[in-house]
Amino acid sequence: SLSEAEMLISEVTKFHTAMSAKNDQVHASVQPLMDSYVAQSYRLRHIDHWTKRLVDDNTALLEFCAQRDADNVREACEGWGTDKDKLINTLCSLSKAQMARVDQIYQEKYGLTLRKQIEDELVGFFGSSSHFKYFMQVLLTPAAQIDAEFLEDSMRGLGTDETLLTEIVCTRTNNEIKAAKRCFEAKTGGTVESWVKDDAGGVYARFLLRCLKGDRCEGFENRDAAKMDAENLVKYCSLPSGNLECEGLFLDIIARASVEQLKLIQEEYQNLVGTSLIEHIKGATSGDFENAVIARCTDRIIYYAKSLDKAWKGLGTDEKTTSRIFARCTKNDMKLVAEAYTRLTSNNFREAVISEADGNYSTALVTYLFSTVPEKRVPE
Repeated sequence: SLSEAEMLISEVTKFHTAMSAKNDQVHASVQPLMDSYVAQSYRLRHIDHWTKRLVDDNTALLEFCAQRDADNVREACEGWGTDKDKLINTLCSLSKAQMARVDQIYQEKYGLTLRKQIEDELVGFFGSSSHFKYFMQVLLTPAAQIDAEFLEDSMRGLGTDETLLTEIVCTRTNNEIKAAKRCFEAKTGGTVESWVKDDAGGVYARFLLRCLKGDRCEGFENRDAAKMDAENLVKYCSLPSGNLECEGLFLDIIARASVEQLKLIQEEYQNLVGTSLIEHIKGATSGDFENAVIARCTDRIIYYAKSLDKAWKGLGTDEKTTSRIFARCTKNDMKLVAEAYTRLTSNNFREAVISEADGNYSTALVTYLFSTVPEKRVPE
């Protein structure tokens, strides 16, 4: 009806008037800020422009440095003898990412990988120089490729290096395991799993094969799931050995759980039975299987710190283990390993390195750990 229409128009008019008044009020409050807003916008555009310039300049400078480092390696290897100080100062100061770029440039300019150049240059060296050569070989090899070589070394020939095999299979991430398996198969023509079946046996082999699936729940933490797994472990540990169904459950829990989740499982297990899961594993298992389970339950940084402590204890030094851990780790990870080692042993890590190694080998280890070339920084 007409009256209803007039009422609706009246309400709309009132609403429009109120909104106009509110709009005028907002405009009046914002207007004094406009000059500040324009100035701030200009300032942010100015900062953005110079930030981009700095990033571009830094990228160009790092590329120049990579070119220079490639040339420095070439200069160190040319002529009679090798300038090992130059090699060490150039290569051991780089991060893994920087080293990969230098390697790429070196191949483009000189037709050799850095590893091949170093192998040719340091051939025939013995004693501490042979340890230096091995360290450099590991350092200059891409992670997946060197892990595949470690796996092959651990199983090729007579006997098996279970310590090395356990380290690679039980401490690597899912992606690292899968990448190493691809490299291994391309190099040997066989699968890692088939080699493990031939070289290892029993529950140790079954556990390695379970870990080689590369399906660990990385980063996952859940208290309820940990309590359920702890209850299952209590059931498994209370049953006689030889029960394959329960054994499979045990292997599955330990192989799939993240390190963080395993900590929760251990806490829940302690709450249920009053004893440590690790101590129970040590009492209920032995040998290579025990070592593999403990390796899987241990944070990788702590595992490396303990491995170095073992490599340096007693008479002599296990240089291969030392070189493998140093050169396979990133610089940041090695700093964490050094801190963990000091916490575990109360020994100064740098002093321990110097006392356990000598010559160019010692210099290379110390330089890799303590000398760093600035990385590219991208503004947040």
